[in-house]
This record gives sequence, structure tokens and C-alpha cells, in this order.
Amino acid sequence: MAHTTVGQGTVAVRHAGARSARLWHCAVAWVLVPLSTTGLSRFTYASPLPGEAIGYEATDATPLSGDHTLSAKSIDEYARVVGSSKGSGTWPAVWINGRTWAFTAEPYFDNKGAPYGMSPSTGIVVGWARSGLETAPVAWTRNQVHEPRIPDYASGAYAWDVNDQGWIAGESYFPETAVLWRPGREPLDLGTFSGDPRPARAFSINDRGEVTGQVYTRDFGHRAFVWREDVGMIDISDPNNPRNDSYGYGINDLGEVVGYSIDVDDNEGVFLWRDGDFFYYPKLNGCDNARQYPSAINNLGQVVGKSIGCGAGGGVVWWETEVPGNFAAADLGDSTWIRGVDPGIRIYECRDINDGGQILAMGEDSAFDDLAMVLTPYHFTLSDLTPGIAGEVNELTIANLEPGSDVHLIWGRNEGAQKISAVLGSSGGGGGNPPIDCPGAPILIQQPRGVFGPVAADAAGEVNLRFMIPDNASGQTVRIQAAVPDLCRVSHVVEVTIE
Repeated sequence: MAHTTVGQGTVAVRHAGARSARLWHCAVAWVLVPLSTTGLSRFTYASPLPGEAIGYEATDATPLSGDHTLSAKSIDEYARVVGSSKGSGTWPAVWINGRTWAFTAEPYFDNKGAPYGMSPSTGIVVGWARSGLETAPVAWTRNQVHEPRIPDYASGAYAWDVNDQGWIAGESYFPETAVLWRPGREPLDLGTFSGDPRPARAFSINDRGEVTGQVYTRDFGHRAFVWREDVGMIDISDPNNPRNDSYGYGINDLGEVVGYSIDVDDNEGVFLWRDGDFFYYPKLNGCDNARQYPSAINNLGQVVGKSIGCGAGGGVVWWETEVPGNFAAADLGDSTWIRGVDPGIRIYECRDINDGGQILAMGEDSAFDDLAMVLTPYHFTLSDLTPGIAGEVNELTIANLEPGSDVHLIWGRNEGAQKISAVLGSSGGGGGNPPIDCPGAPILIQQPRGVFGPVAADAAGEVNLRFMIPDNASGQTVRIQAAVPDLCRVSHVVEVTIE
């Protein structure tokens, strides 16, 4: 085991034990982070979570004020969350690094609106706003409201998603059509299969301008579709399902679509459509009668959603294993995978996932109050710091590292979220600096007080650090986290009080 001693005067801390004590209040949003087992020959089990993750860390996000909670809808690559602030009213809101801001829905006199999608490169947020009985699509930029024009043939419309070109996918009502808004162009009715004049809805758009959603059929069913500008609408429903009832909910930049399908026995399953191939994701606990619904798919092919029934009522993450066409699932309603969550809190739905593997979810506490959550991956572990007493040398072990990897230790007093490069710098890779911004691997400490390292992990994938805690640190509560910037990986956070 590698041993490193930190010099006199450096503050270090001990794990206080009750990690969930700071999550006692009703309205919280969390970020959860997976652990990696890559390259560790001493591990003989397969990773139980996507991205070789073995757990998630919870970080709360502050509600606006009073009785307001955040009903979260979307998360981008910078871990910015948009949703609706709910309480005595409903306002569009954005959560960034533990702070929540409301933004206006004017000129709608009700000032009510709900954002659903966001473009990380442009900062455009889309959704809808309502005034009286009228609902209109809305795009927010820098707290300004822009209204994509409602199609002339419709009474109102909703916007559900936006890509980096500013193309917006949504739907009109009275009549119900799938609509695409493009800057400087008229609203486009995406049509239906073979020109059949049936209602349709568009839910998701990727950066290639491909759209997915559903078309209503003449027998009162639904069929999932992909729309492409060069070929129009493509039926992607299961060709082997006699009932042929399906919905497309998310599409990534590879053109992969996730949705759900209903068979002749009313079983509801989550599917993946990829270049004409159709796959079903596994049911939790092997229960064929469970009803499962997807919400989103990222560019790594990781999918989130929810499952109901068979004792598995909660958020779910699905992913493809190393064997092509073989898929796995994890029940995030099971707090086994999550650090820092009060046992009385249940994650009932996962709503979005970014390319860093951060999952946006919703849960509820024992009083059935809604909680918004962001879930971010962690890749190795920190031990308790012993003996955790000021004026003495204390010891902390970082484990589950890849042998030889360079690890840094970061500590500070405030909760937040920053890019690894903002804390450790960036040199384009090597030298202990991240080669990229490391999406999904944030430093969950605002304004760190200190950074130590790098220190190389030994052949067992461990580093042991020895700290002298000064006498004046007694009574302080500190957050500590480890990072391997070259691999874009971080540990969970240890929040401790020094004795």
C-alpha cells in the first residue's frame, strides 16, 4: 500500500457517520455519481451499473423558497437542470450548482410555464406557457421569452425538445400534429405514415435533426416513428408484435431511439430501435408483468425511465453490456446504489441522462412531497479518516483505483459543482490534468480550500494519505473528494466534522 504524509498545518477531516443527515428537508435535488472497477483484477464480479459504476452520490439542490419544489425535466452536459418550480404557483426554473432561479413566462399574464428541453451549446430552453385557456410553445434565452409561431391550422401547441441548431420538436392541438420549428422557417407538420391524416406527436430531436414520437392509428393504437428530412416519417414499431402499439420517447445523436411497446397481452416493455434492428430491455426482477416506461437515451446508449409493479416501483437505468445486443437493468428505487439518501426517500422516476452518465430523477419523501434529483457518477472510494481528531495525524485511504493512476485530493467547506479543469487546470491531457472537461465527473465542492497530489496508486489500486489536523480545525465540517483527472473519474464525497 502506498503511504503519503501531508505536511503540518494541512486540514483533514473524519467521516461524521450520518451522511444523510443533511438531506432531511423535503425539497431537494440530488446528483449521483458511479464507481469504476476498470482494470482491477481483484474484482471478480461484473459491474452492477452502467459505465462500470458501482454506486451513486446524492447532492441536494436548493428550492426557490417557501413551499416551492423543483419538478425537474431535463439535464444538459454541464449538469444544468430545468423544470417547474411548484408550490403556490408554477414557474419555469433552472438549477445550477446548488442554486435555483425562476425565470419569467411573460407576456402570459398567468406567468405559468413548464420548460421541458434544453440545448447545452446555445442555452436555449423550450417548453410551454399558458395564459387563460391558451397554451403556446416557448423558447427562453437569457430570461427573454420567444414564441415559436403556432401553426395556422391549430389552436395551440407545446414544445418538448430542442437541438443545438435551435430546431424545436413538439406538437399542436386542435388538431394534434407533430411539429418541427426551425429558425427563420414556417412551422413544419411532420405528417404521418403514407399521408394517412391521423394525429401525431413529436417528443425528442437529436442534433442531426431527426425526430421521434408517435402516430395514432385507425384502430386507436399508436406507432413509434423516426422523421428524417430526406425521407420523412419512418415506422419503427416492432414488426413481430401483432398489436403493433408503440411510442418513441428519446433519440440520441446516433439515431438510436428508445420507446415502449404494448403487446397483445397488455405487457408494456421498453425497446431500442437501432438502424432497423429492434431490441427489448429486460424487466426488473425478471417480472414479465412489470410496466416499464423510458424517458431518455444518451449518446453512450444508456437509458433511463421507470418501472411499476412486481415490487420494483422506481427509477430504472438500462444499458448495453459488452456483448452486443445484451442489455442489463438496475433499480434505482433501491437505495443500495446511492449514498446520502434518507431511507424514507424513494426515487420513483428517472427523467433524463446526459453523456457523462448524470441522471436526472424525481423522488418523494415519507410525506409524499416531490423531490428533484440529479444523479452523477463516482468511480472509486474514500475511507473514513481515522482517528478524526484535531491535533493528531489522521489517515485516509483511497481505494478501487486503477493501479498507477495519479489521484488528487480536494477539500473545502461548501457544496457545489465544478469542472475538474476549473479546480486542477487543464493541459490537454497528461501531467495530472484532464484532457477534456470531463462531463459527468464534477468536483462537488465549491471554492475548494486545498488540493493535494498527484499521488500514484499502488499495484493494489490504493493510496493511503496521512494528515496532520491542526488544533484550530476542531468543530469544522469539511467535504473531501478524490479525482483522477487523466481518466475523468472522481470519488464520492465524504462530508465530515472534525472532533
